[in-house]
Amino acid sequence: MTNKKPHWSDRLPSTDAAALAGYSSRDKITPSAQTPVLMVIDVVESFVGPNAPIAEAQKISRKACGERAWAALPGILSLIDAFRERDLPIVFTRGDVLQQHIGPATRRPDAARDAGLSNEFIAEAMPKPGDVVVPKVKASAFFGTPLQSFLTKNEHHTLVITGCTTSGCIRATAVDGTSSGFGVLVAEDGVFDRSAISHDVSLIDIDAKYGSVLSSADIIALLDGPG
Repeated sequence: MTNKKPHWSDRLPSTDAAALAGYSSRDKITPSAQTPVLMVIDVVESFVGPNAPIAEAQKISRKACGERAWAALPGILSLIDAFRERDLPIVFTRGDVLQQHIGPATRRPDAARDAGLSNEFIAEAMPKPGDVVVPKVKASAFFGTPLQSFLTKNEHHTLVITGCTTSGCIRATAVDGTSSGFGVLVAEDGVFDRSAISHDVSLIDIDAKYGSVLSSADIIALLDGPG
């Protein structure tokens, strides 16, 4: 396990850092990856977009995270490869077509315009036979899906969460995951968002309250158990 400080350390006021340190008691938390499942959340064409500044990427898809998505892709792919090498389960999520009937995950008044955007997985992070694909209608991968039944039936205990967006579906899945009794690990370099401040604050909150935010390399090191 590396001792590298999280990327948000320098952005936190000293008073906030002290308050969070006192609240989270991080020195008492020992992350583990007991019977893990990799969650690849919504890494689809409309959320990723071209490898360009966000303003440019949003001309193609207004959901796009552009270069921030592509910066996170190596971390995501390293985890996918590590889980495949160890024959560990991978769950991919994307929006369910039912959204057109029950409404999108957000309450933007013009959200219906999103229906025409591509919901296909990007070529670099495509499910393979044997992977699980979970369509979802709201932010959390747990809400209205069979995910919890799958995890319980197969006796999985830890969610390793990657994908997007950090402040939306990643955070919602992390909160529901820990609320349902699962361990939660979020890959710091394998999640992305349109907003840097929303990304950082979400990781700060997840790390303090709902799980452990670790680098993809540190998570991979945990997959084989204590060294």
